[in-house]
Amino acid sequence: MVRKAFDTWKIEITGYNRTVPYYVQCDCGKLAQKKYQQYYFECGSCQRKYVLQQGQYVELKN
Repeated sequence: MVRKAFDTWKIEITGYNRTVPYYVQCDCGKLAQKKYQQYYFECGSCQRKYVLQQGQYVELKN
């Protein structure tokens, strides 16, 4: 599954508007927000964590 990435204003990042991702689509349907000064994204509702691996955002297993 390819997760969608979003910028600061929750606009989807595509080939036309490349920028630093601030949100990533979560499996629960919400958006996982990038943690401050960390390398992962964390969902506020289900607490799942996502990292960038080989160009795709995958769930971080504990």
